[in-house]
Amino acid sequence: MDSKVLISILGNNDYLECRHTFDNGWVGDIPVKYIQEDLAKYFCSDWDNNSEIRIFLTEDAKKKNWLDDGHNVPNEGLQKRLEQLKLEVNIKAINIPTGNNQQEIWEIFKIIHNSFRENEEVIIDITHAFRYLPLLLTILLNYSKLIKNIKVMGIYYAAFESLGSINEIRKIDTNKRLVPIFNLTAFVELQDWTLATFDYFNNTNTSALTELVKAEIPNSGNTKDKMNEDVISLKKLIRSLDEISNNIALCRGSEIFKYKYDSIIESIENMKQKARVPEPFFPLLDSIKNKIQPLNSELINKLVALADWCLNHKLYQQAITLLQESLITLLLINENTDTSIKSNREAASSSYQIYSEKIPASNWKGAAVKNKKLTEKFLASTFLQKYSKAYNKLTAIRNDVNHGGFLAEARNVESIKCKLENVIFSLKHNSI
Repeated sequence: MDSKVLISILGNNDYLECRHTFDNGWVGDIPVKYIQEDLAKYFCSDWDNNSEIRIFLTEDAKKKNWLDDGHNVPNEGLQKRLEQLKLEVNIKAINIPTGNNQQEIWEIFKIIHNSFRENEEVIIDITHAFRYLPLLLTILLNYSKLIKNIKVMGIYYAAFESLGSINEIRKIDTNKRLVPIFNLTAFVELQDWTLATFDYFNNTNTSALTELVKAEIPNSGNTKDKMNEDVISLKKLIRSLDEISNNIALCRGSEIFKYKYDSIIESIENMKQKARVPEPFFPLLDSIKNKIQPLNSELINKLVALADWCLNHKLYQQAITLLQESLITLLLINENTDTSIKSNREAASSSYQIYSEKIPASNWKGAAVKNKKLTEKFLASTFLQKYSKAYNKLTAIRNDVNHGGFLAEARNVESIKCKLENVIFSLKHNSI
């Protein structure tokens, strides 16, 4: 069995007995003073001795609630209460400072992080955490997920205050003090999805999104069948995003131009309408849709959107190649000529150069001579005339980049980026 851990912060208040409930109908069998007792019963009953319950406590909490007879009255402390459950799991009490200053807060951070084992599955109780600890734990969990690859299986909070004031609660029979335990895991999962979406936006990396889809969508209201539908919908979406990123990274121009981007946009809207994901996820889906939307354009607008995508992700070489090859493709489309035949593309490339450099027919070479009629047809094209200057600028940049910067006249990085950005700006604003 993988190592598991239940982590809880023990406070120093004199807690009242109650019975805890989960929203699946589970109710504690007897009133207990400590939330940790019912959490241990609920989660740890089938754990083995490779797993642990870790109770973090200050010296004051240790005296008042971990050891017996705290608060100056006869009382069984949490240590004894947990031992009486006869669980196989190891039980550890770990001292932490009170957290009264920044140094102590960092010490708490370090102590909890150092307690984690590699690849550990973690359940966290924040019921009696200090006011700042939920925020600290949020940061800590993300840090530990990266450093130690822990897996957060749940975050829980017992809402004792939902029963009323302390005086009101004292008047309720202990068997009828039913305190709901809230599952707050979805908030952490939302943060995971936010970071994964951020990773896609900045690095076009869908790995984190793919890993998240392997887990269930955080929507406790879903039935099992609907959950499967949710996962399938998200898998399809993320697979599509990955295909787009790979097409651009590997300069698959034909795939880029024929890809059905509108199907992704429709899929996102469908997921929202049918509540495939919880509502807080809608803005993340909208952000993905807004990233894809510009590619769902025609001709030169698609080309500009493609160039912007490449620049945003520092895919400069891809931008140069795709821009130039796309200008060839768009010229061929404009002239009703097959875009997949190599000789047609060579003639188009030669035509751009001939027009831009005003090369007389007597000096034509290679593809222009072999495909003279096609070259003459291209030279008469208003599309070629409009974009020939941009094409030739790209030729110079492309040659420099493809020679690896080893030529004597090689430009530096900033110069190449500037020239490329100028070409894209001119395409975007038709100022060529």
